[in-house]
Amino acid sequence: MEKYVPPKSLDKKDYALAAAKAGVSSIPVAGAALNELLAALITPSLEKRKYDWLAEVGQGLRDIESRLSSLEDLQSKNNFVDITPVCLWAA
Repeated sequence: MEKYVPPKSLDKKDYALAAAKAGVSSIPVAGAALNELLAALITPSLEKRKYDWLAEVGQGLRDIESRLSSLEDLQSKNNFVDITPVCLWAA
């Protein structure tokens, strides 16, 4: 179940990027513009891990949907309707 937990913690790359952005933003006049440019060019690793996690969750949903004629069909399956509140509560 670990793969369904979204990434939350920062790593060394995230802290290094934050330090670089802080240093760049302290440059008079051009610091704010350079800071925005740096943010646009370098994606924080936590954001990349979140994007990868969301892509994996999306693929899982597409896999489930491909096995059903439609997601609406789940509403007619008593086992799914019975267990869903339990799963949501446990999360």
